[in-house]
Amino acid sequence: MKVHYIACAASSSLDAATNQLSLFHILDEISGPAFPLPVPSFCVAALFEREANDAVVQAFVLTVSLESVLIASFTMSVDFSSSRRNRSVNTIRGLTIPSTGLVTISLLQKTRVLAVWEALAIESGTRSTGTKTAAKTAAAAEPRMAGPKNALAVN
Repeated sequence: MKVHYIACAASSSLDAATNQLSLFHILDEISGPAFPLPVPSFCVAALFEREANDAVVQAFVLTVSLESVLIASFTMSVDFSSSRRNRSVNTIRGLTIPSTGLVTISLLQKTRVLAVWEALAIESGTRSTGTKTAAKTAAAAEPRMAGPKNALAVN
């Protein structure tokens, strides 16, 4: 199983004529006037590719953590039907970020981390520095990761 990209945004749109996905307001920061901060909704998009011998239906877990403390966990399945590639767009609603810090959205299959997206939770009026938005492959990733990190395009 391979994840070509994972990205988080405030909203998304799928063009019916071309099947092209558009993401709006990429989440590299989550800001608000005070914490805990309710986040009404955001979407998580990922492009999966299965190996020829992988099952047609695959199970995954999407987790949201703040500074390594789990905030939420969601199960999802991807049905590849007759295709080896499948794009998944999931909307998460009603999440509350308890405090400022690094928010990590992880895509796992069993215990294997396939991809990670990071965004800084900050108070409004503060500017973040060092937000990670560059693509990383498994070879260049931190040891705890096995896939792209904030990857909009990965070979």
